Amino acid sequence: MIEDFFTWIEKLTYLFITKDSFIFLGGLSSVLSLIISIVIYANIRNIKKETLIKIRGPEQFIELSEITSSINKYYQDFEDFQEDIDTELSKLEAILDWFKKFVKKNIKRNIKLIQVLINDFRDVNQNLQRKDNVWKIYTLLVKIDQQLGSLFKDKKWM
Repeated sequence: MIEDFFTWIEKLTYLFITKDSFIFLGGLSSVLSLIISIVIYANIRNIKKETLIKIRGPEQFIELSEITSSINKYYQDFEDFQEDIDTELSKLEAILDWFKKFVKKNIKRNIKLIQVLINDFRDVNQNLQRKDNVWKIYTLLVKIDQQLGSLFKDKKWM
């Protein structure tokens, strides 16, 4: 009985320990290591992205809120503060470009809309239309401010 068992194991090992089985195992391990490397690379990128938004995000968010309030203040006396509004919009573009890398599609869509409105503001010569563009930018900024605020509140528990 024991001899039959050993003979059976010996035949089984000869069946699996062949040149072809080692080639198959080598190829399988190569594919598995490639898949694992890709997964690790993707996770490292996500971790880097999350860390950047967690470290610099609140600072950028505060600056975005300050620019939003400045635009609202300058909007009240639009005729006298057009240069200041243009300066604030330039700062705003840099912050929005930074945020665009890290936020989801619904916030990205609003950021792109603001960037189009900023370009329209600079292209238009009529004051009434420029003032209208600033108001649209301000309302979208308030919306983005709320969305980012809720995003940072969600990430705060992490």
